[in-house]
Amino acid sequence: MLAGLSALGLRVARADDQAALCESAYEQTQVLRAAGKLAAARQQALSCAVDACPSVVRKDCTTWVGEIDQSLPTIAIHVTNADGCDETSARVSIDGVEIAEASAGRAFPVDPGAHDLVVEVPSKQTQSRHLVVAQGEKSRAIPVTFAPPGTVCGAPRAPSPSPSPAPTSPSAVPSGPPRSAPAAESRPWTAPTIAFGAIGLASVAASITLGSVGLARRSSICDATGCDPDKTGGVRALFIGSDVCTGVGVAALTTALILHLTRPTVRTSTALGTPRVDISPHGAFVGIGGSL
Repeated sequence: MLAGLSALGLRVARADDQAALCESAYEQTQVLRAAGKLAAARQQALSCAVDACPSVVRKDCTTWVGEIDQSLPTIAIHVTNADGCDETSARVSIDGVEIAEASAGRAFPVDPGAHDLVVEVPSKQTQSRHLVVAQGEKSRAIPVTFAPPGTVCGAPRAPSPSPSPAPTSPSAVPSGPPRSAPAAESRPWTAPTIAFGAIGLASVAASITLGSVGLARRSSICDATGCDPDKTGGVRALFIGSDVCTGVGVAALTTALILHLTRPTVRTSTALGTPRVDISPHGAFVGIGGSL
């Protein structure tokens, strides 16, 4: 009799505990849902939707689970390693909490709003993102890549650059024929041109000299009252000689210029020297070969 009463009391106590759990889950579902913490609200709604809860409570909680599932967003993290291939061993954390199923690429629920995402690959490289997830958003793909731009999974790596050739020693310098510079056109000075030029320059110099002497003598024979008529003839002769030399000089220089400009041009080339190194039992010689 006493044992039966004890069992009955235990069942009553358990029923009271279950009722308290159902009531608490029922209330927490509504509080968390209003605060926007949909993932936690869903867990509480599942707790009060079990058969052990009163039918009225169970009915409301079951309805809330369906409504929360429609509003609760989900995201999927796609991680690419440095080779451009999918990485399935990455550690994914949302707001400091590691999400195990995220590394396999499966979508998982998160509360709507702002979140801090951290992804770490086996090489210990990490990337951080700040996300804003909208309510009702489903299977939003979040790509995270550790590969350089343009990297394709499975593509062969670019070959490393070949080393530069070693510098050649001085004794290996080839001694080839001299290189010729591009041909140039020139107009050489001929003997007649030089002769007329010299005559022209000499005539101009004589004209300057005679003119200077004439001016000096005129100053010595002339004053404020006039010039001595007996001495002006010599001065006049000097000036005439200066004018004649000027005419001759201009004519000679003009002739020299015409002769030079009308002379046909000739093509000339200059051979460029090539460095040469000659080694013999008697010593070494370094020079530049070529001709002008």
